[in-house]
Amino acid sequence: MNVSRVAGVPSLLEKMAPLVNGLIEKTNYHRRKYAKKFSKQIVGLGKGEFRLNVVDPAAPLFTKLSEAERGIRKEKKSILDPNSDA
Repeated sequence: MNVSRVAGVPSLLEKMAPLVNGLIEKTNYHRRKYAKKFSKQIVGLGKGEFRLNVVDPAAPLFTKLSEAERGIRKEKKSILDPNSDA
């Protein structure tokens, strides 16, 4: 949410604080839940770059990127963020 300082209404922002805090709590709950669920699989992968499979339930959840895929990812990152050190 992008609001200029002039346009911001402090009382409205104060009323939004409980909603924002609730969203933060809910997000942290789900983050911890999935961190526990996938931590064993992630530890077994070792170091490297991986792709998360969200399409095929029969395929492994994480697949290691090939050298070509890593090069493509690095190239895309440098195009999207010229200041990156990719």
